[in-house]
Amino acid sequence: MNHEFTVSALDCYNNTLLSLLNEHVPVKSGIETIRPAAPWYSEDIKLEKVKRRKLERKWHRHKLVIHRKMYFEQCFGVNKLIHDTKMRFYTNIFEENTKNQHLLLSPIGRVLNIKADKKLPSHSNDCELETSLLTISVKRHNLYVTIFKPSRSHFLQMLMSITNVLSLVSSIQNLLMSSRHL
Repeated sequence: MNHEFTVSALDCYNNTLLSLLNEHVPVKSGIETIRPAAPWYSEDIKLEKVKRRKLERKWHRHKLVIHRKMYFEQCFGVNKLIHDTKMRFYTNIFEENTKNQHLLLSPIGRVLNIKADKKLPSHSNDCELETSLLTISVKRHNLYVTIFKPSRSHFLQMLMSITNVLSLVSSIQNLLMSSRHL
C-alpha cells in the first residue's frame, strides 16, 4: 500500500509539473529544413549575410532612406560575393580535374540544377523493360560520344560558355534587383 501511495504521489507531482511547465513555457513545434552544406560557402559570406540582415532590420525599424540604401548596397555586395565565390570554386574544380572526367562532370549537374529521373520506363514484362533500358543506355552512350569525344578543348569551351551564361544571368538578376529596389 505504501508503494501504491508513492507511485500515485509521484504521478501527481509529475503531472502538476508538466501542466505548470506547459502553461508558462508551452512546447513549440516547427519544421526545420536540413540542407547539405554548399562546398563554396565560407565564413565571409556568413558574416556579410548577418550584416545584411542587421541592416534590413534597421531599415524596417527606422524607415529611413539612407538605411534602405545601405541595405540594398549590402544585398548587392553579398550577391556579388556569393557569385564570385561560386565562380572561383567551380573554375578551380574544372582546372584541377581536366584529366579526371568523373570529377570534372559531377559539378555540372549541380551548376545546371539537373536532377536524375529515377523512374523506370513503362513496360509490360521483364523482357520489354530490359530492351528499354538497353536502348536508353545506347542512346546515352552515343550522346556522350557525340558531345565529349571531339576534343578536350571543345569540352572546356563548352564549360566556359556555360560559366559565361551563368555569369550573365546572375548579372542581369543583380541589375534587376538593384533597379527594382532603388
